Amino acid sequence: MSENICPFCHADNNCMAHSGAPCWCNQVTVPQELLDLLPEKNKGHACICLSCLQAFHENPRMFADTRRNQEHPR
Repeated sequence: MSENICPFCHADNNCMAHSGAPCWCNQVTVPQELLDLLPEKNKGHACICLSCLQAFHENPRMFADTRRNQEHPR
């Protein structure tokens, strides 16, 4: 997976951290609880998009439940 793709929603994460330009991601703190939801292969390799970060802040439990259901569909 590209580091420019959000590991949760698979949309462009709009991260500019590696471009030398200012990035929105330098202005926010990503909660450890959200980072813990990342698959091992994505930890340290992909940025979470602002939409997913906001969705987690609005309802962490629902975000986590939705993520688990996407990983393990019934």
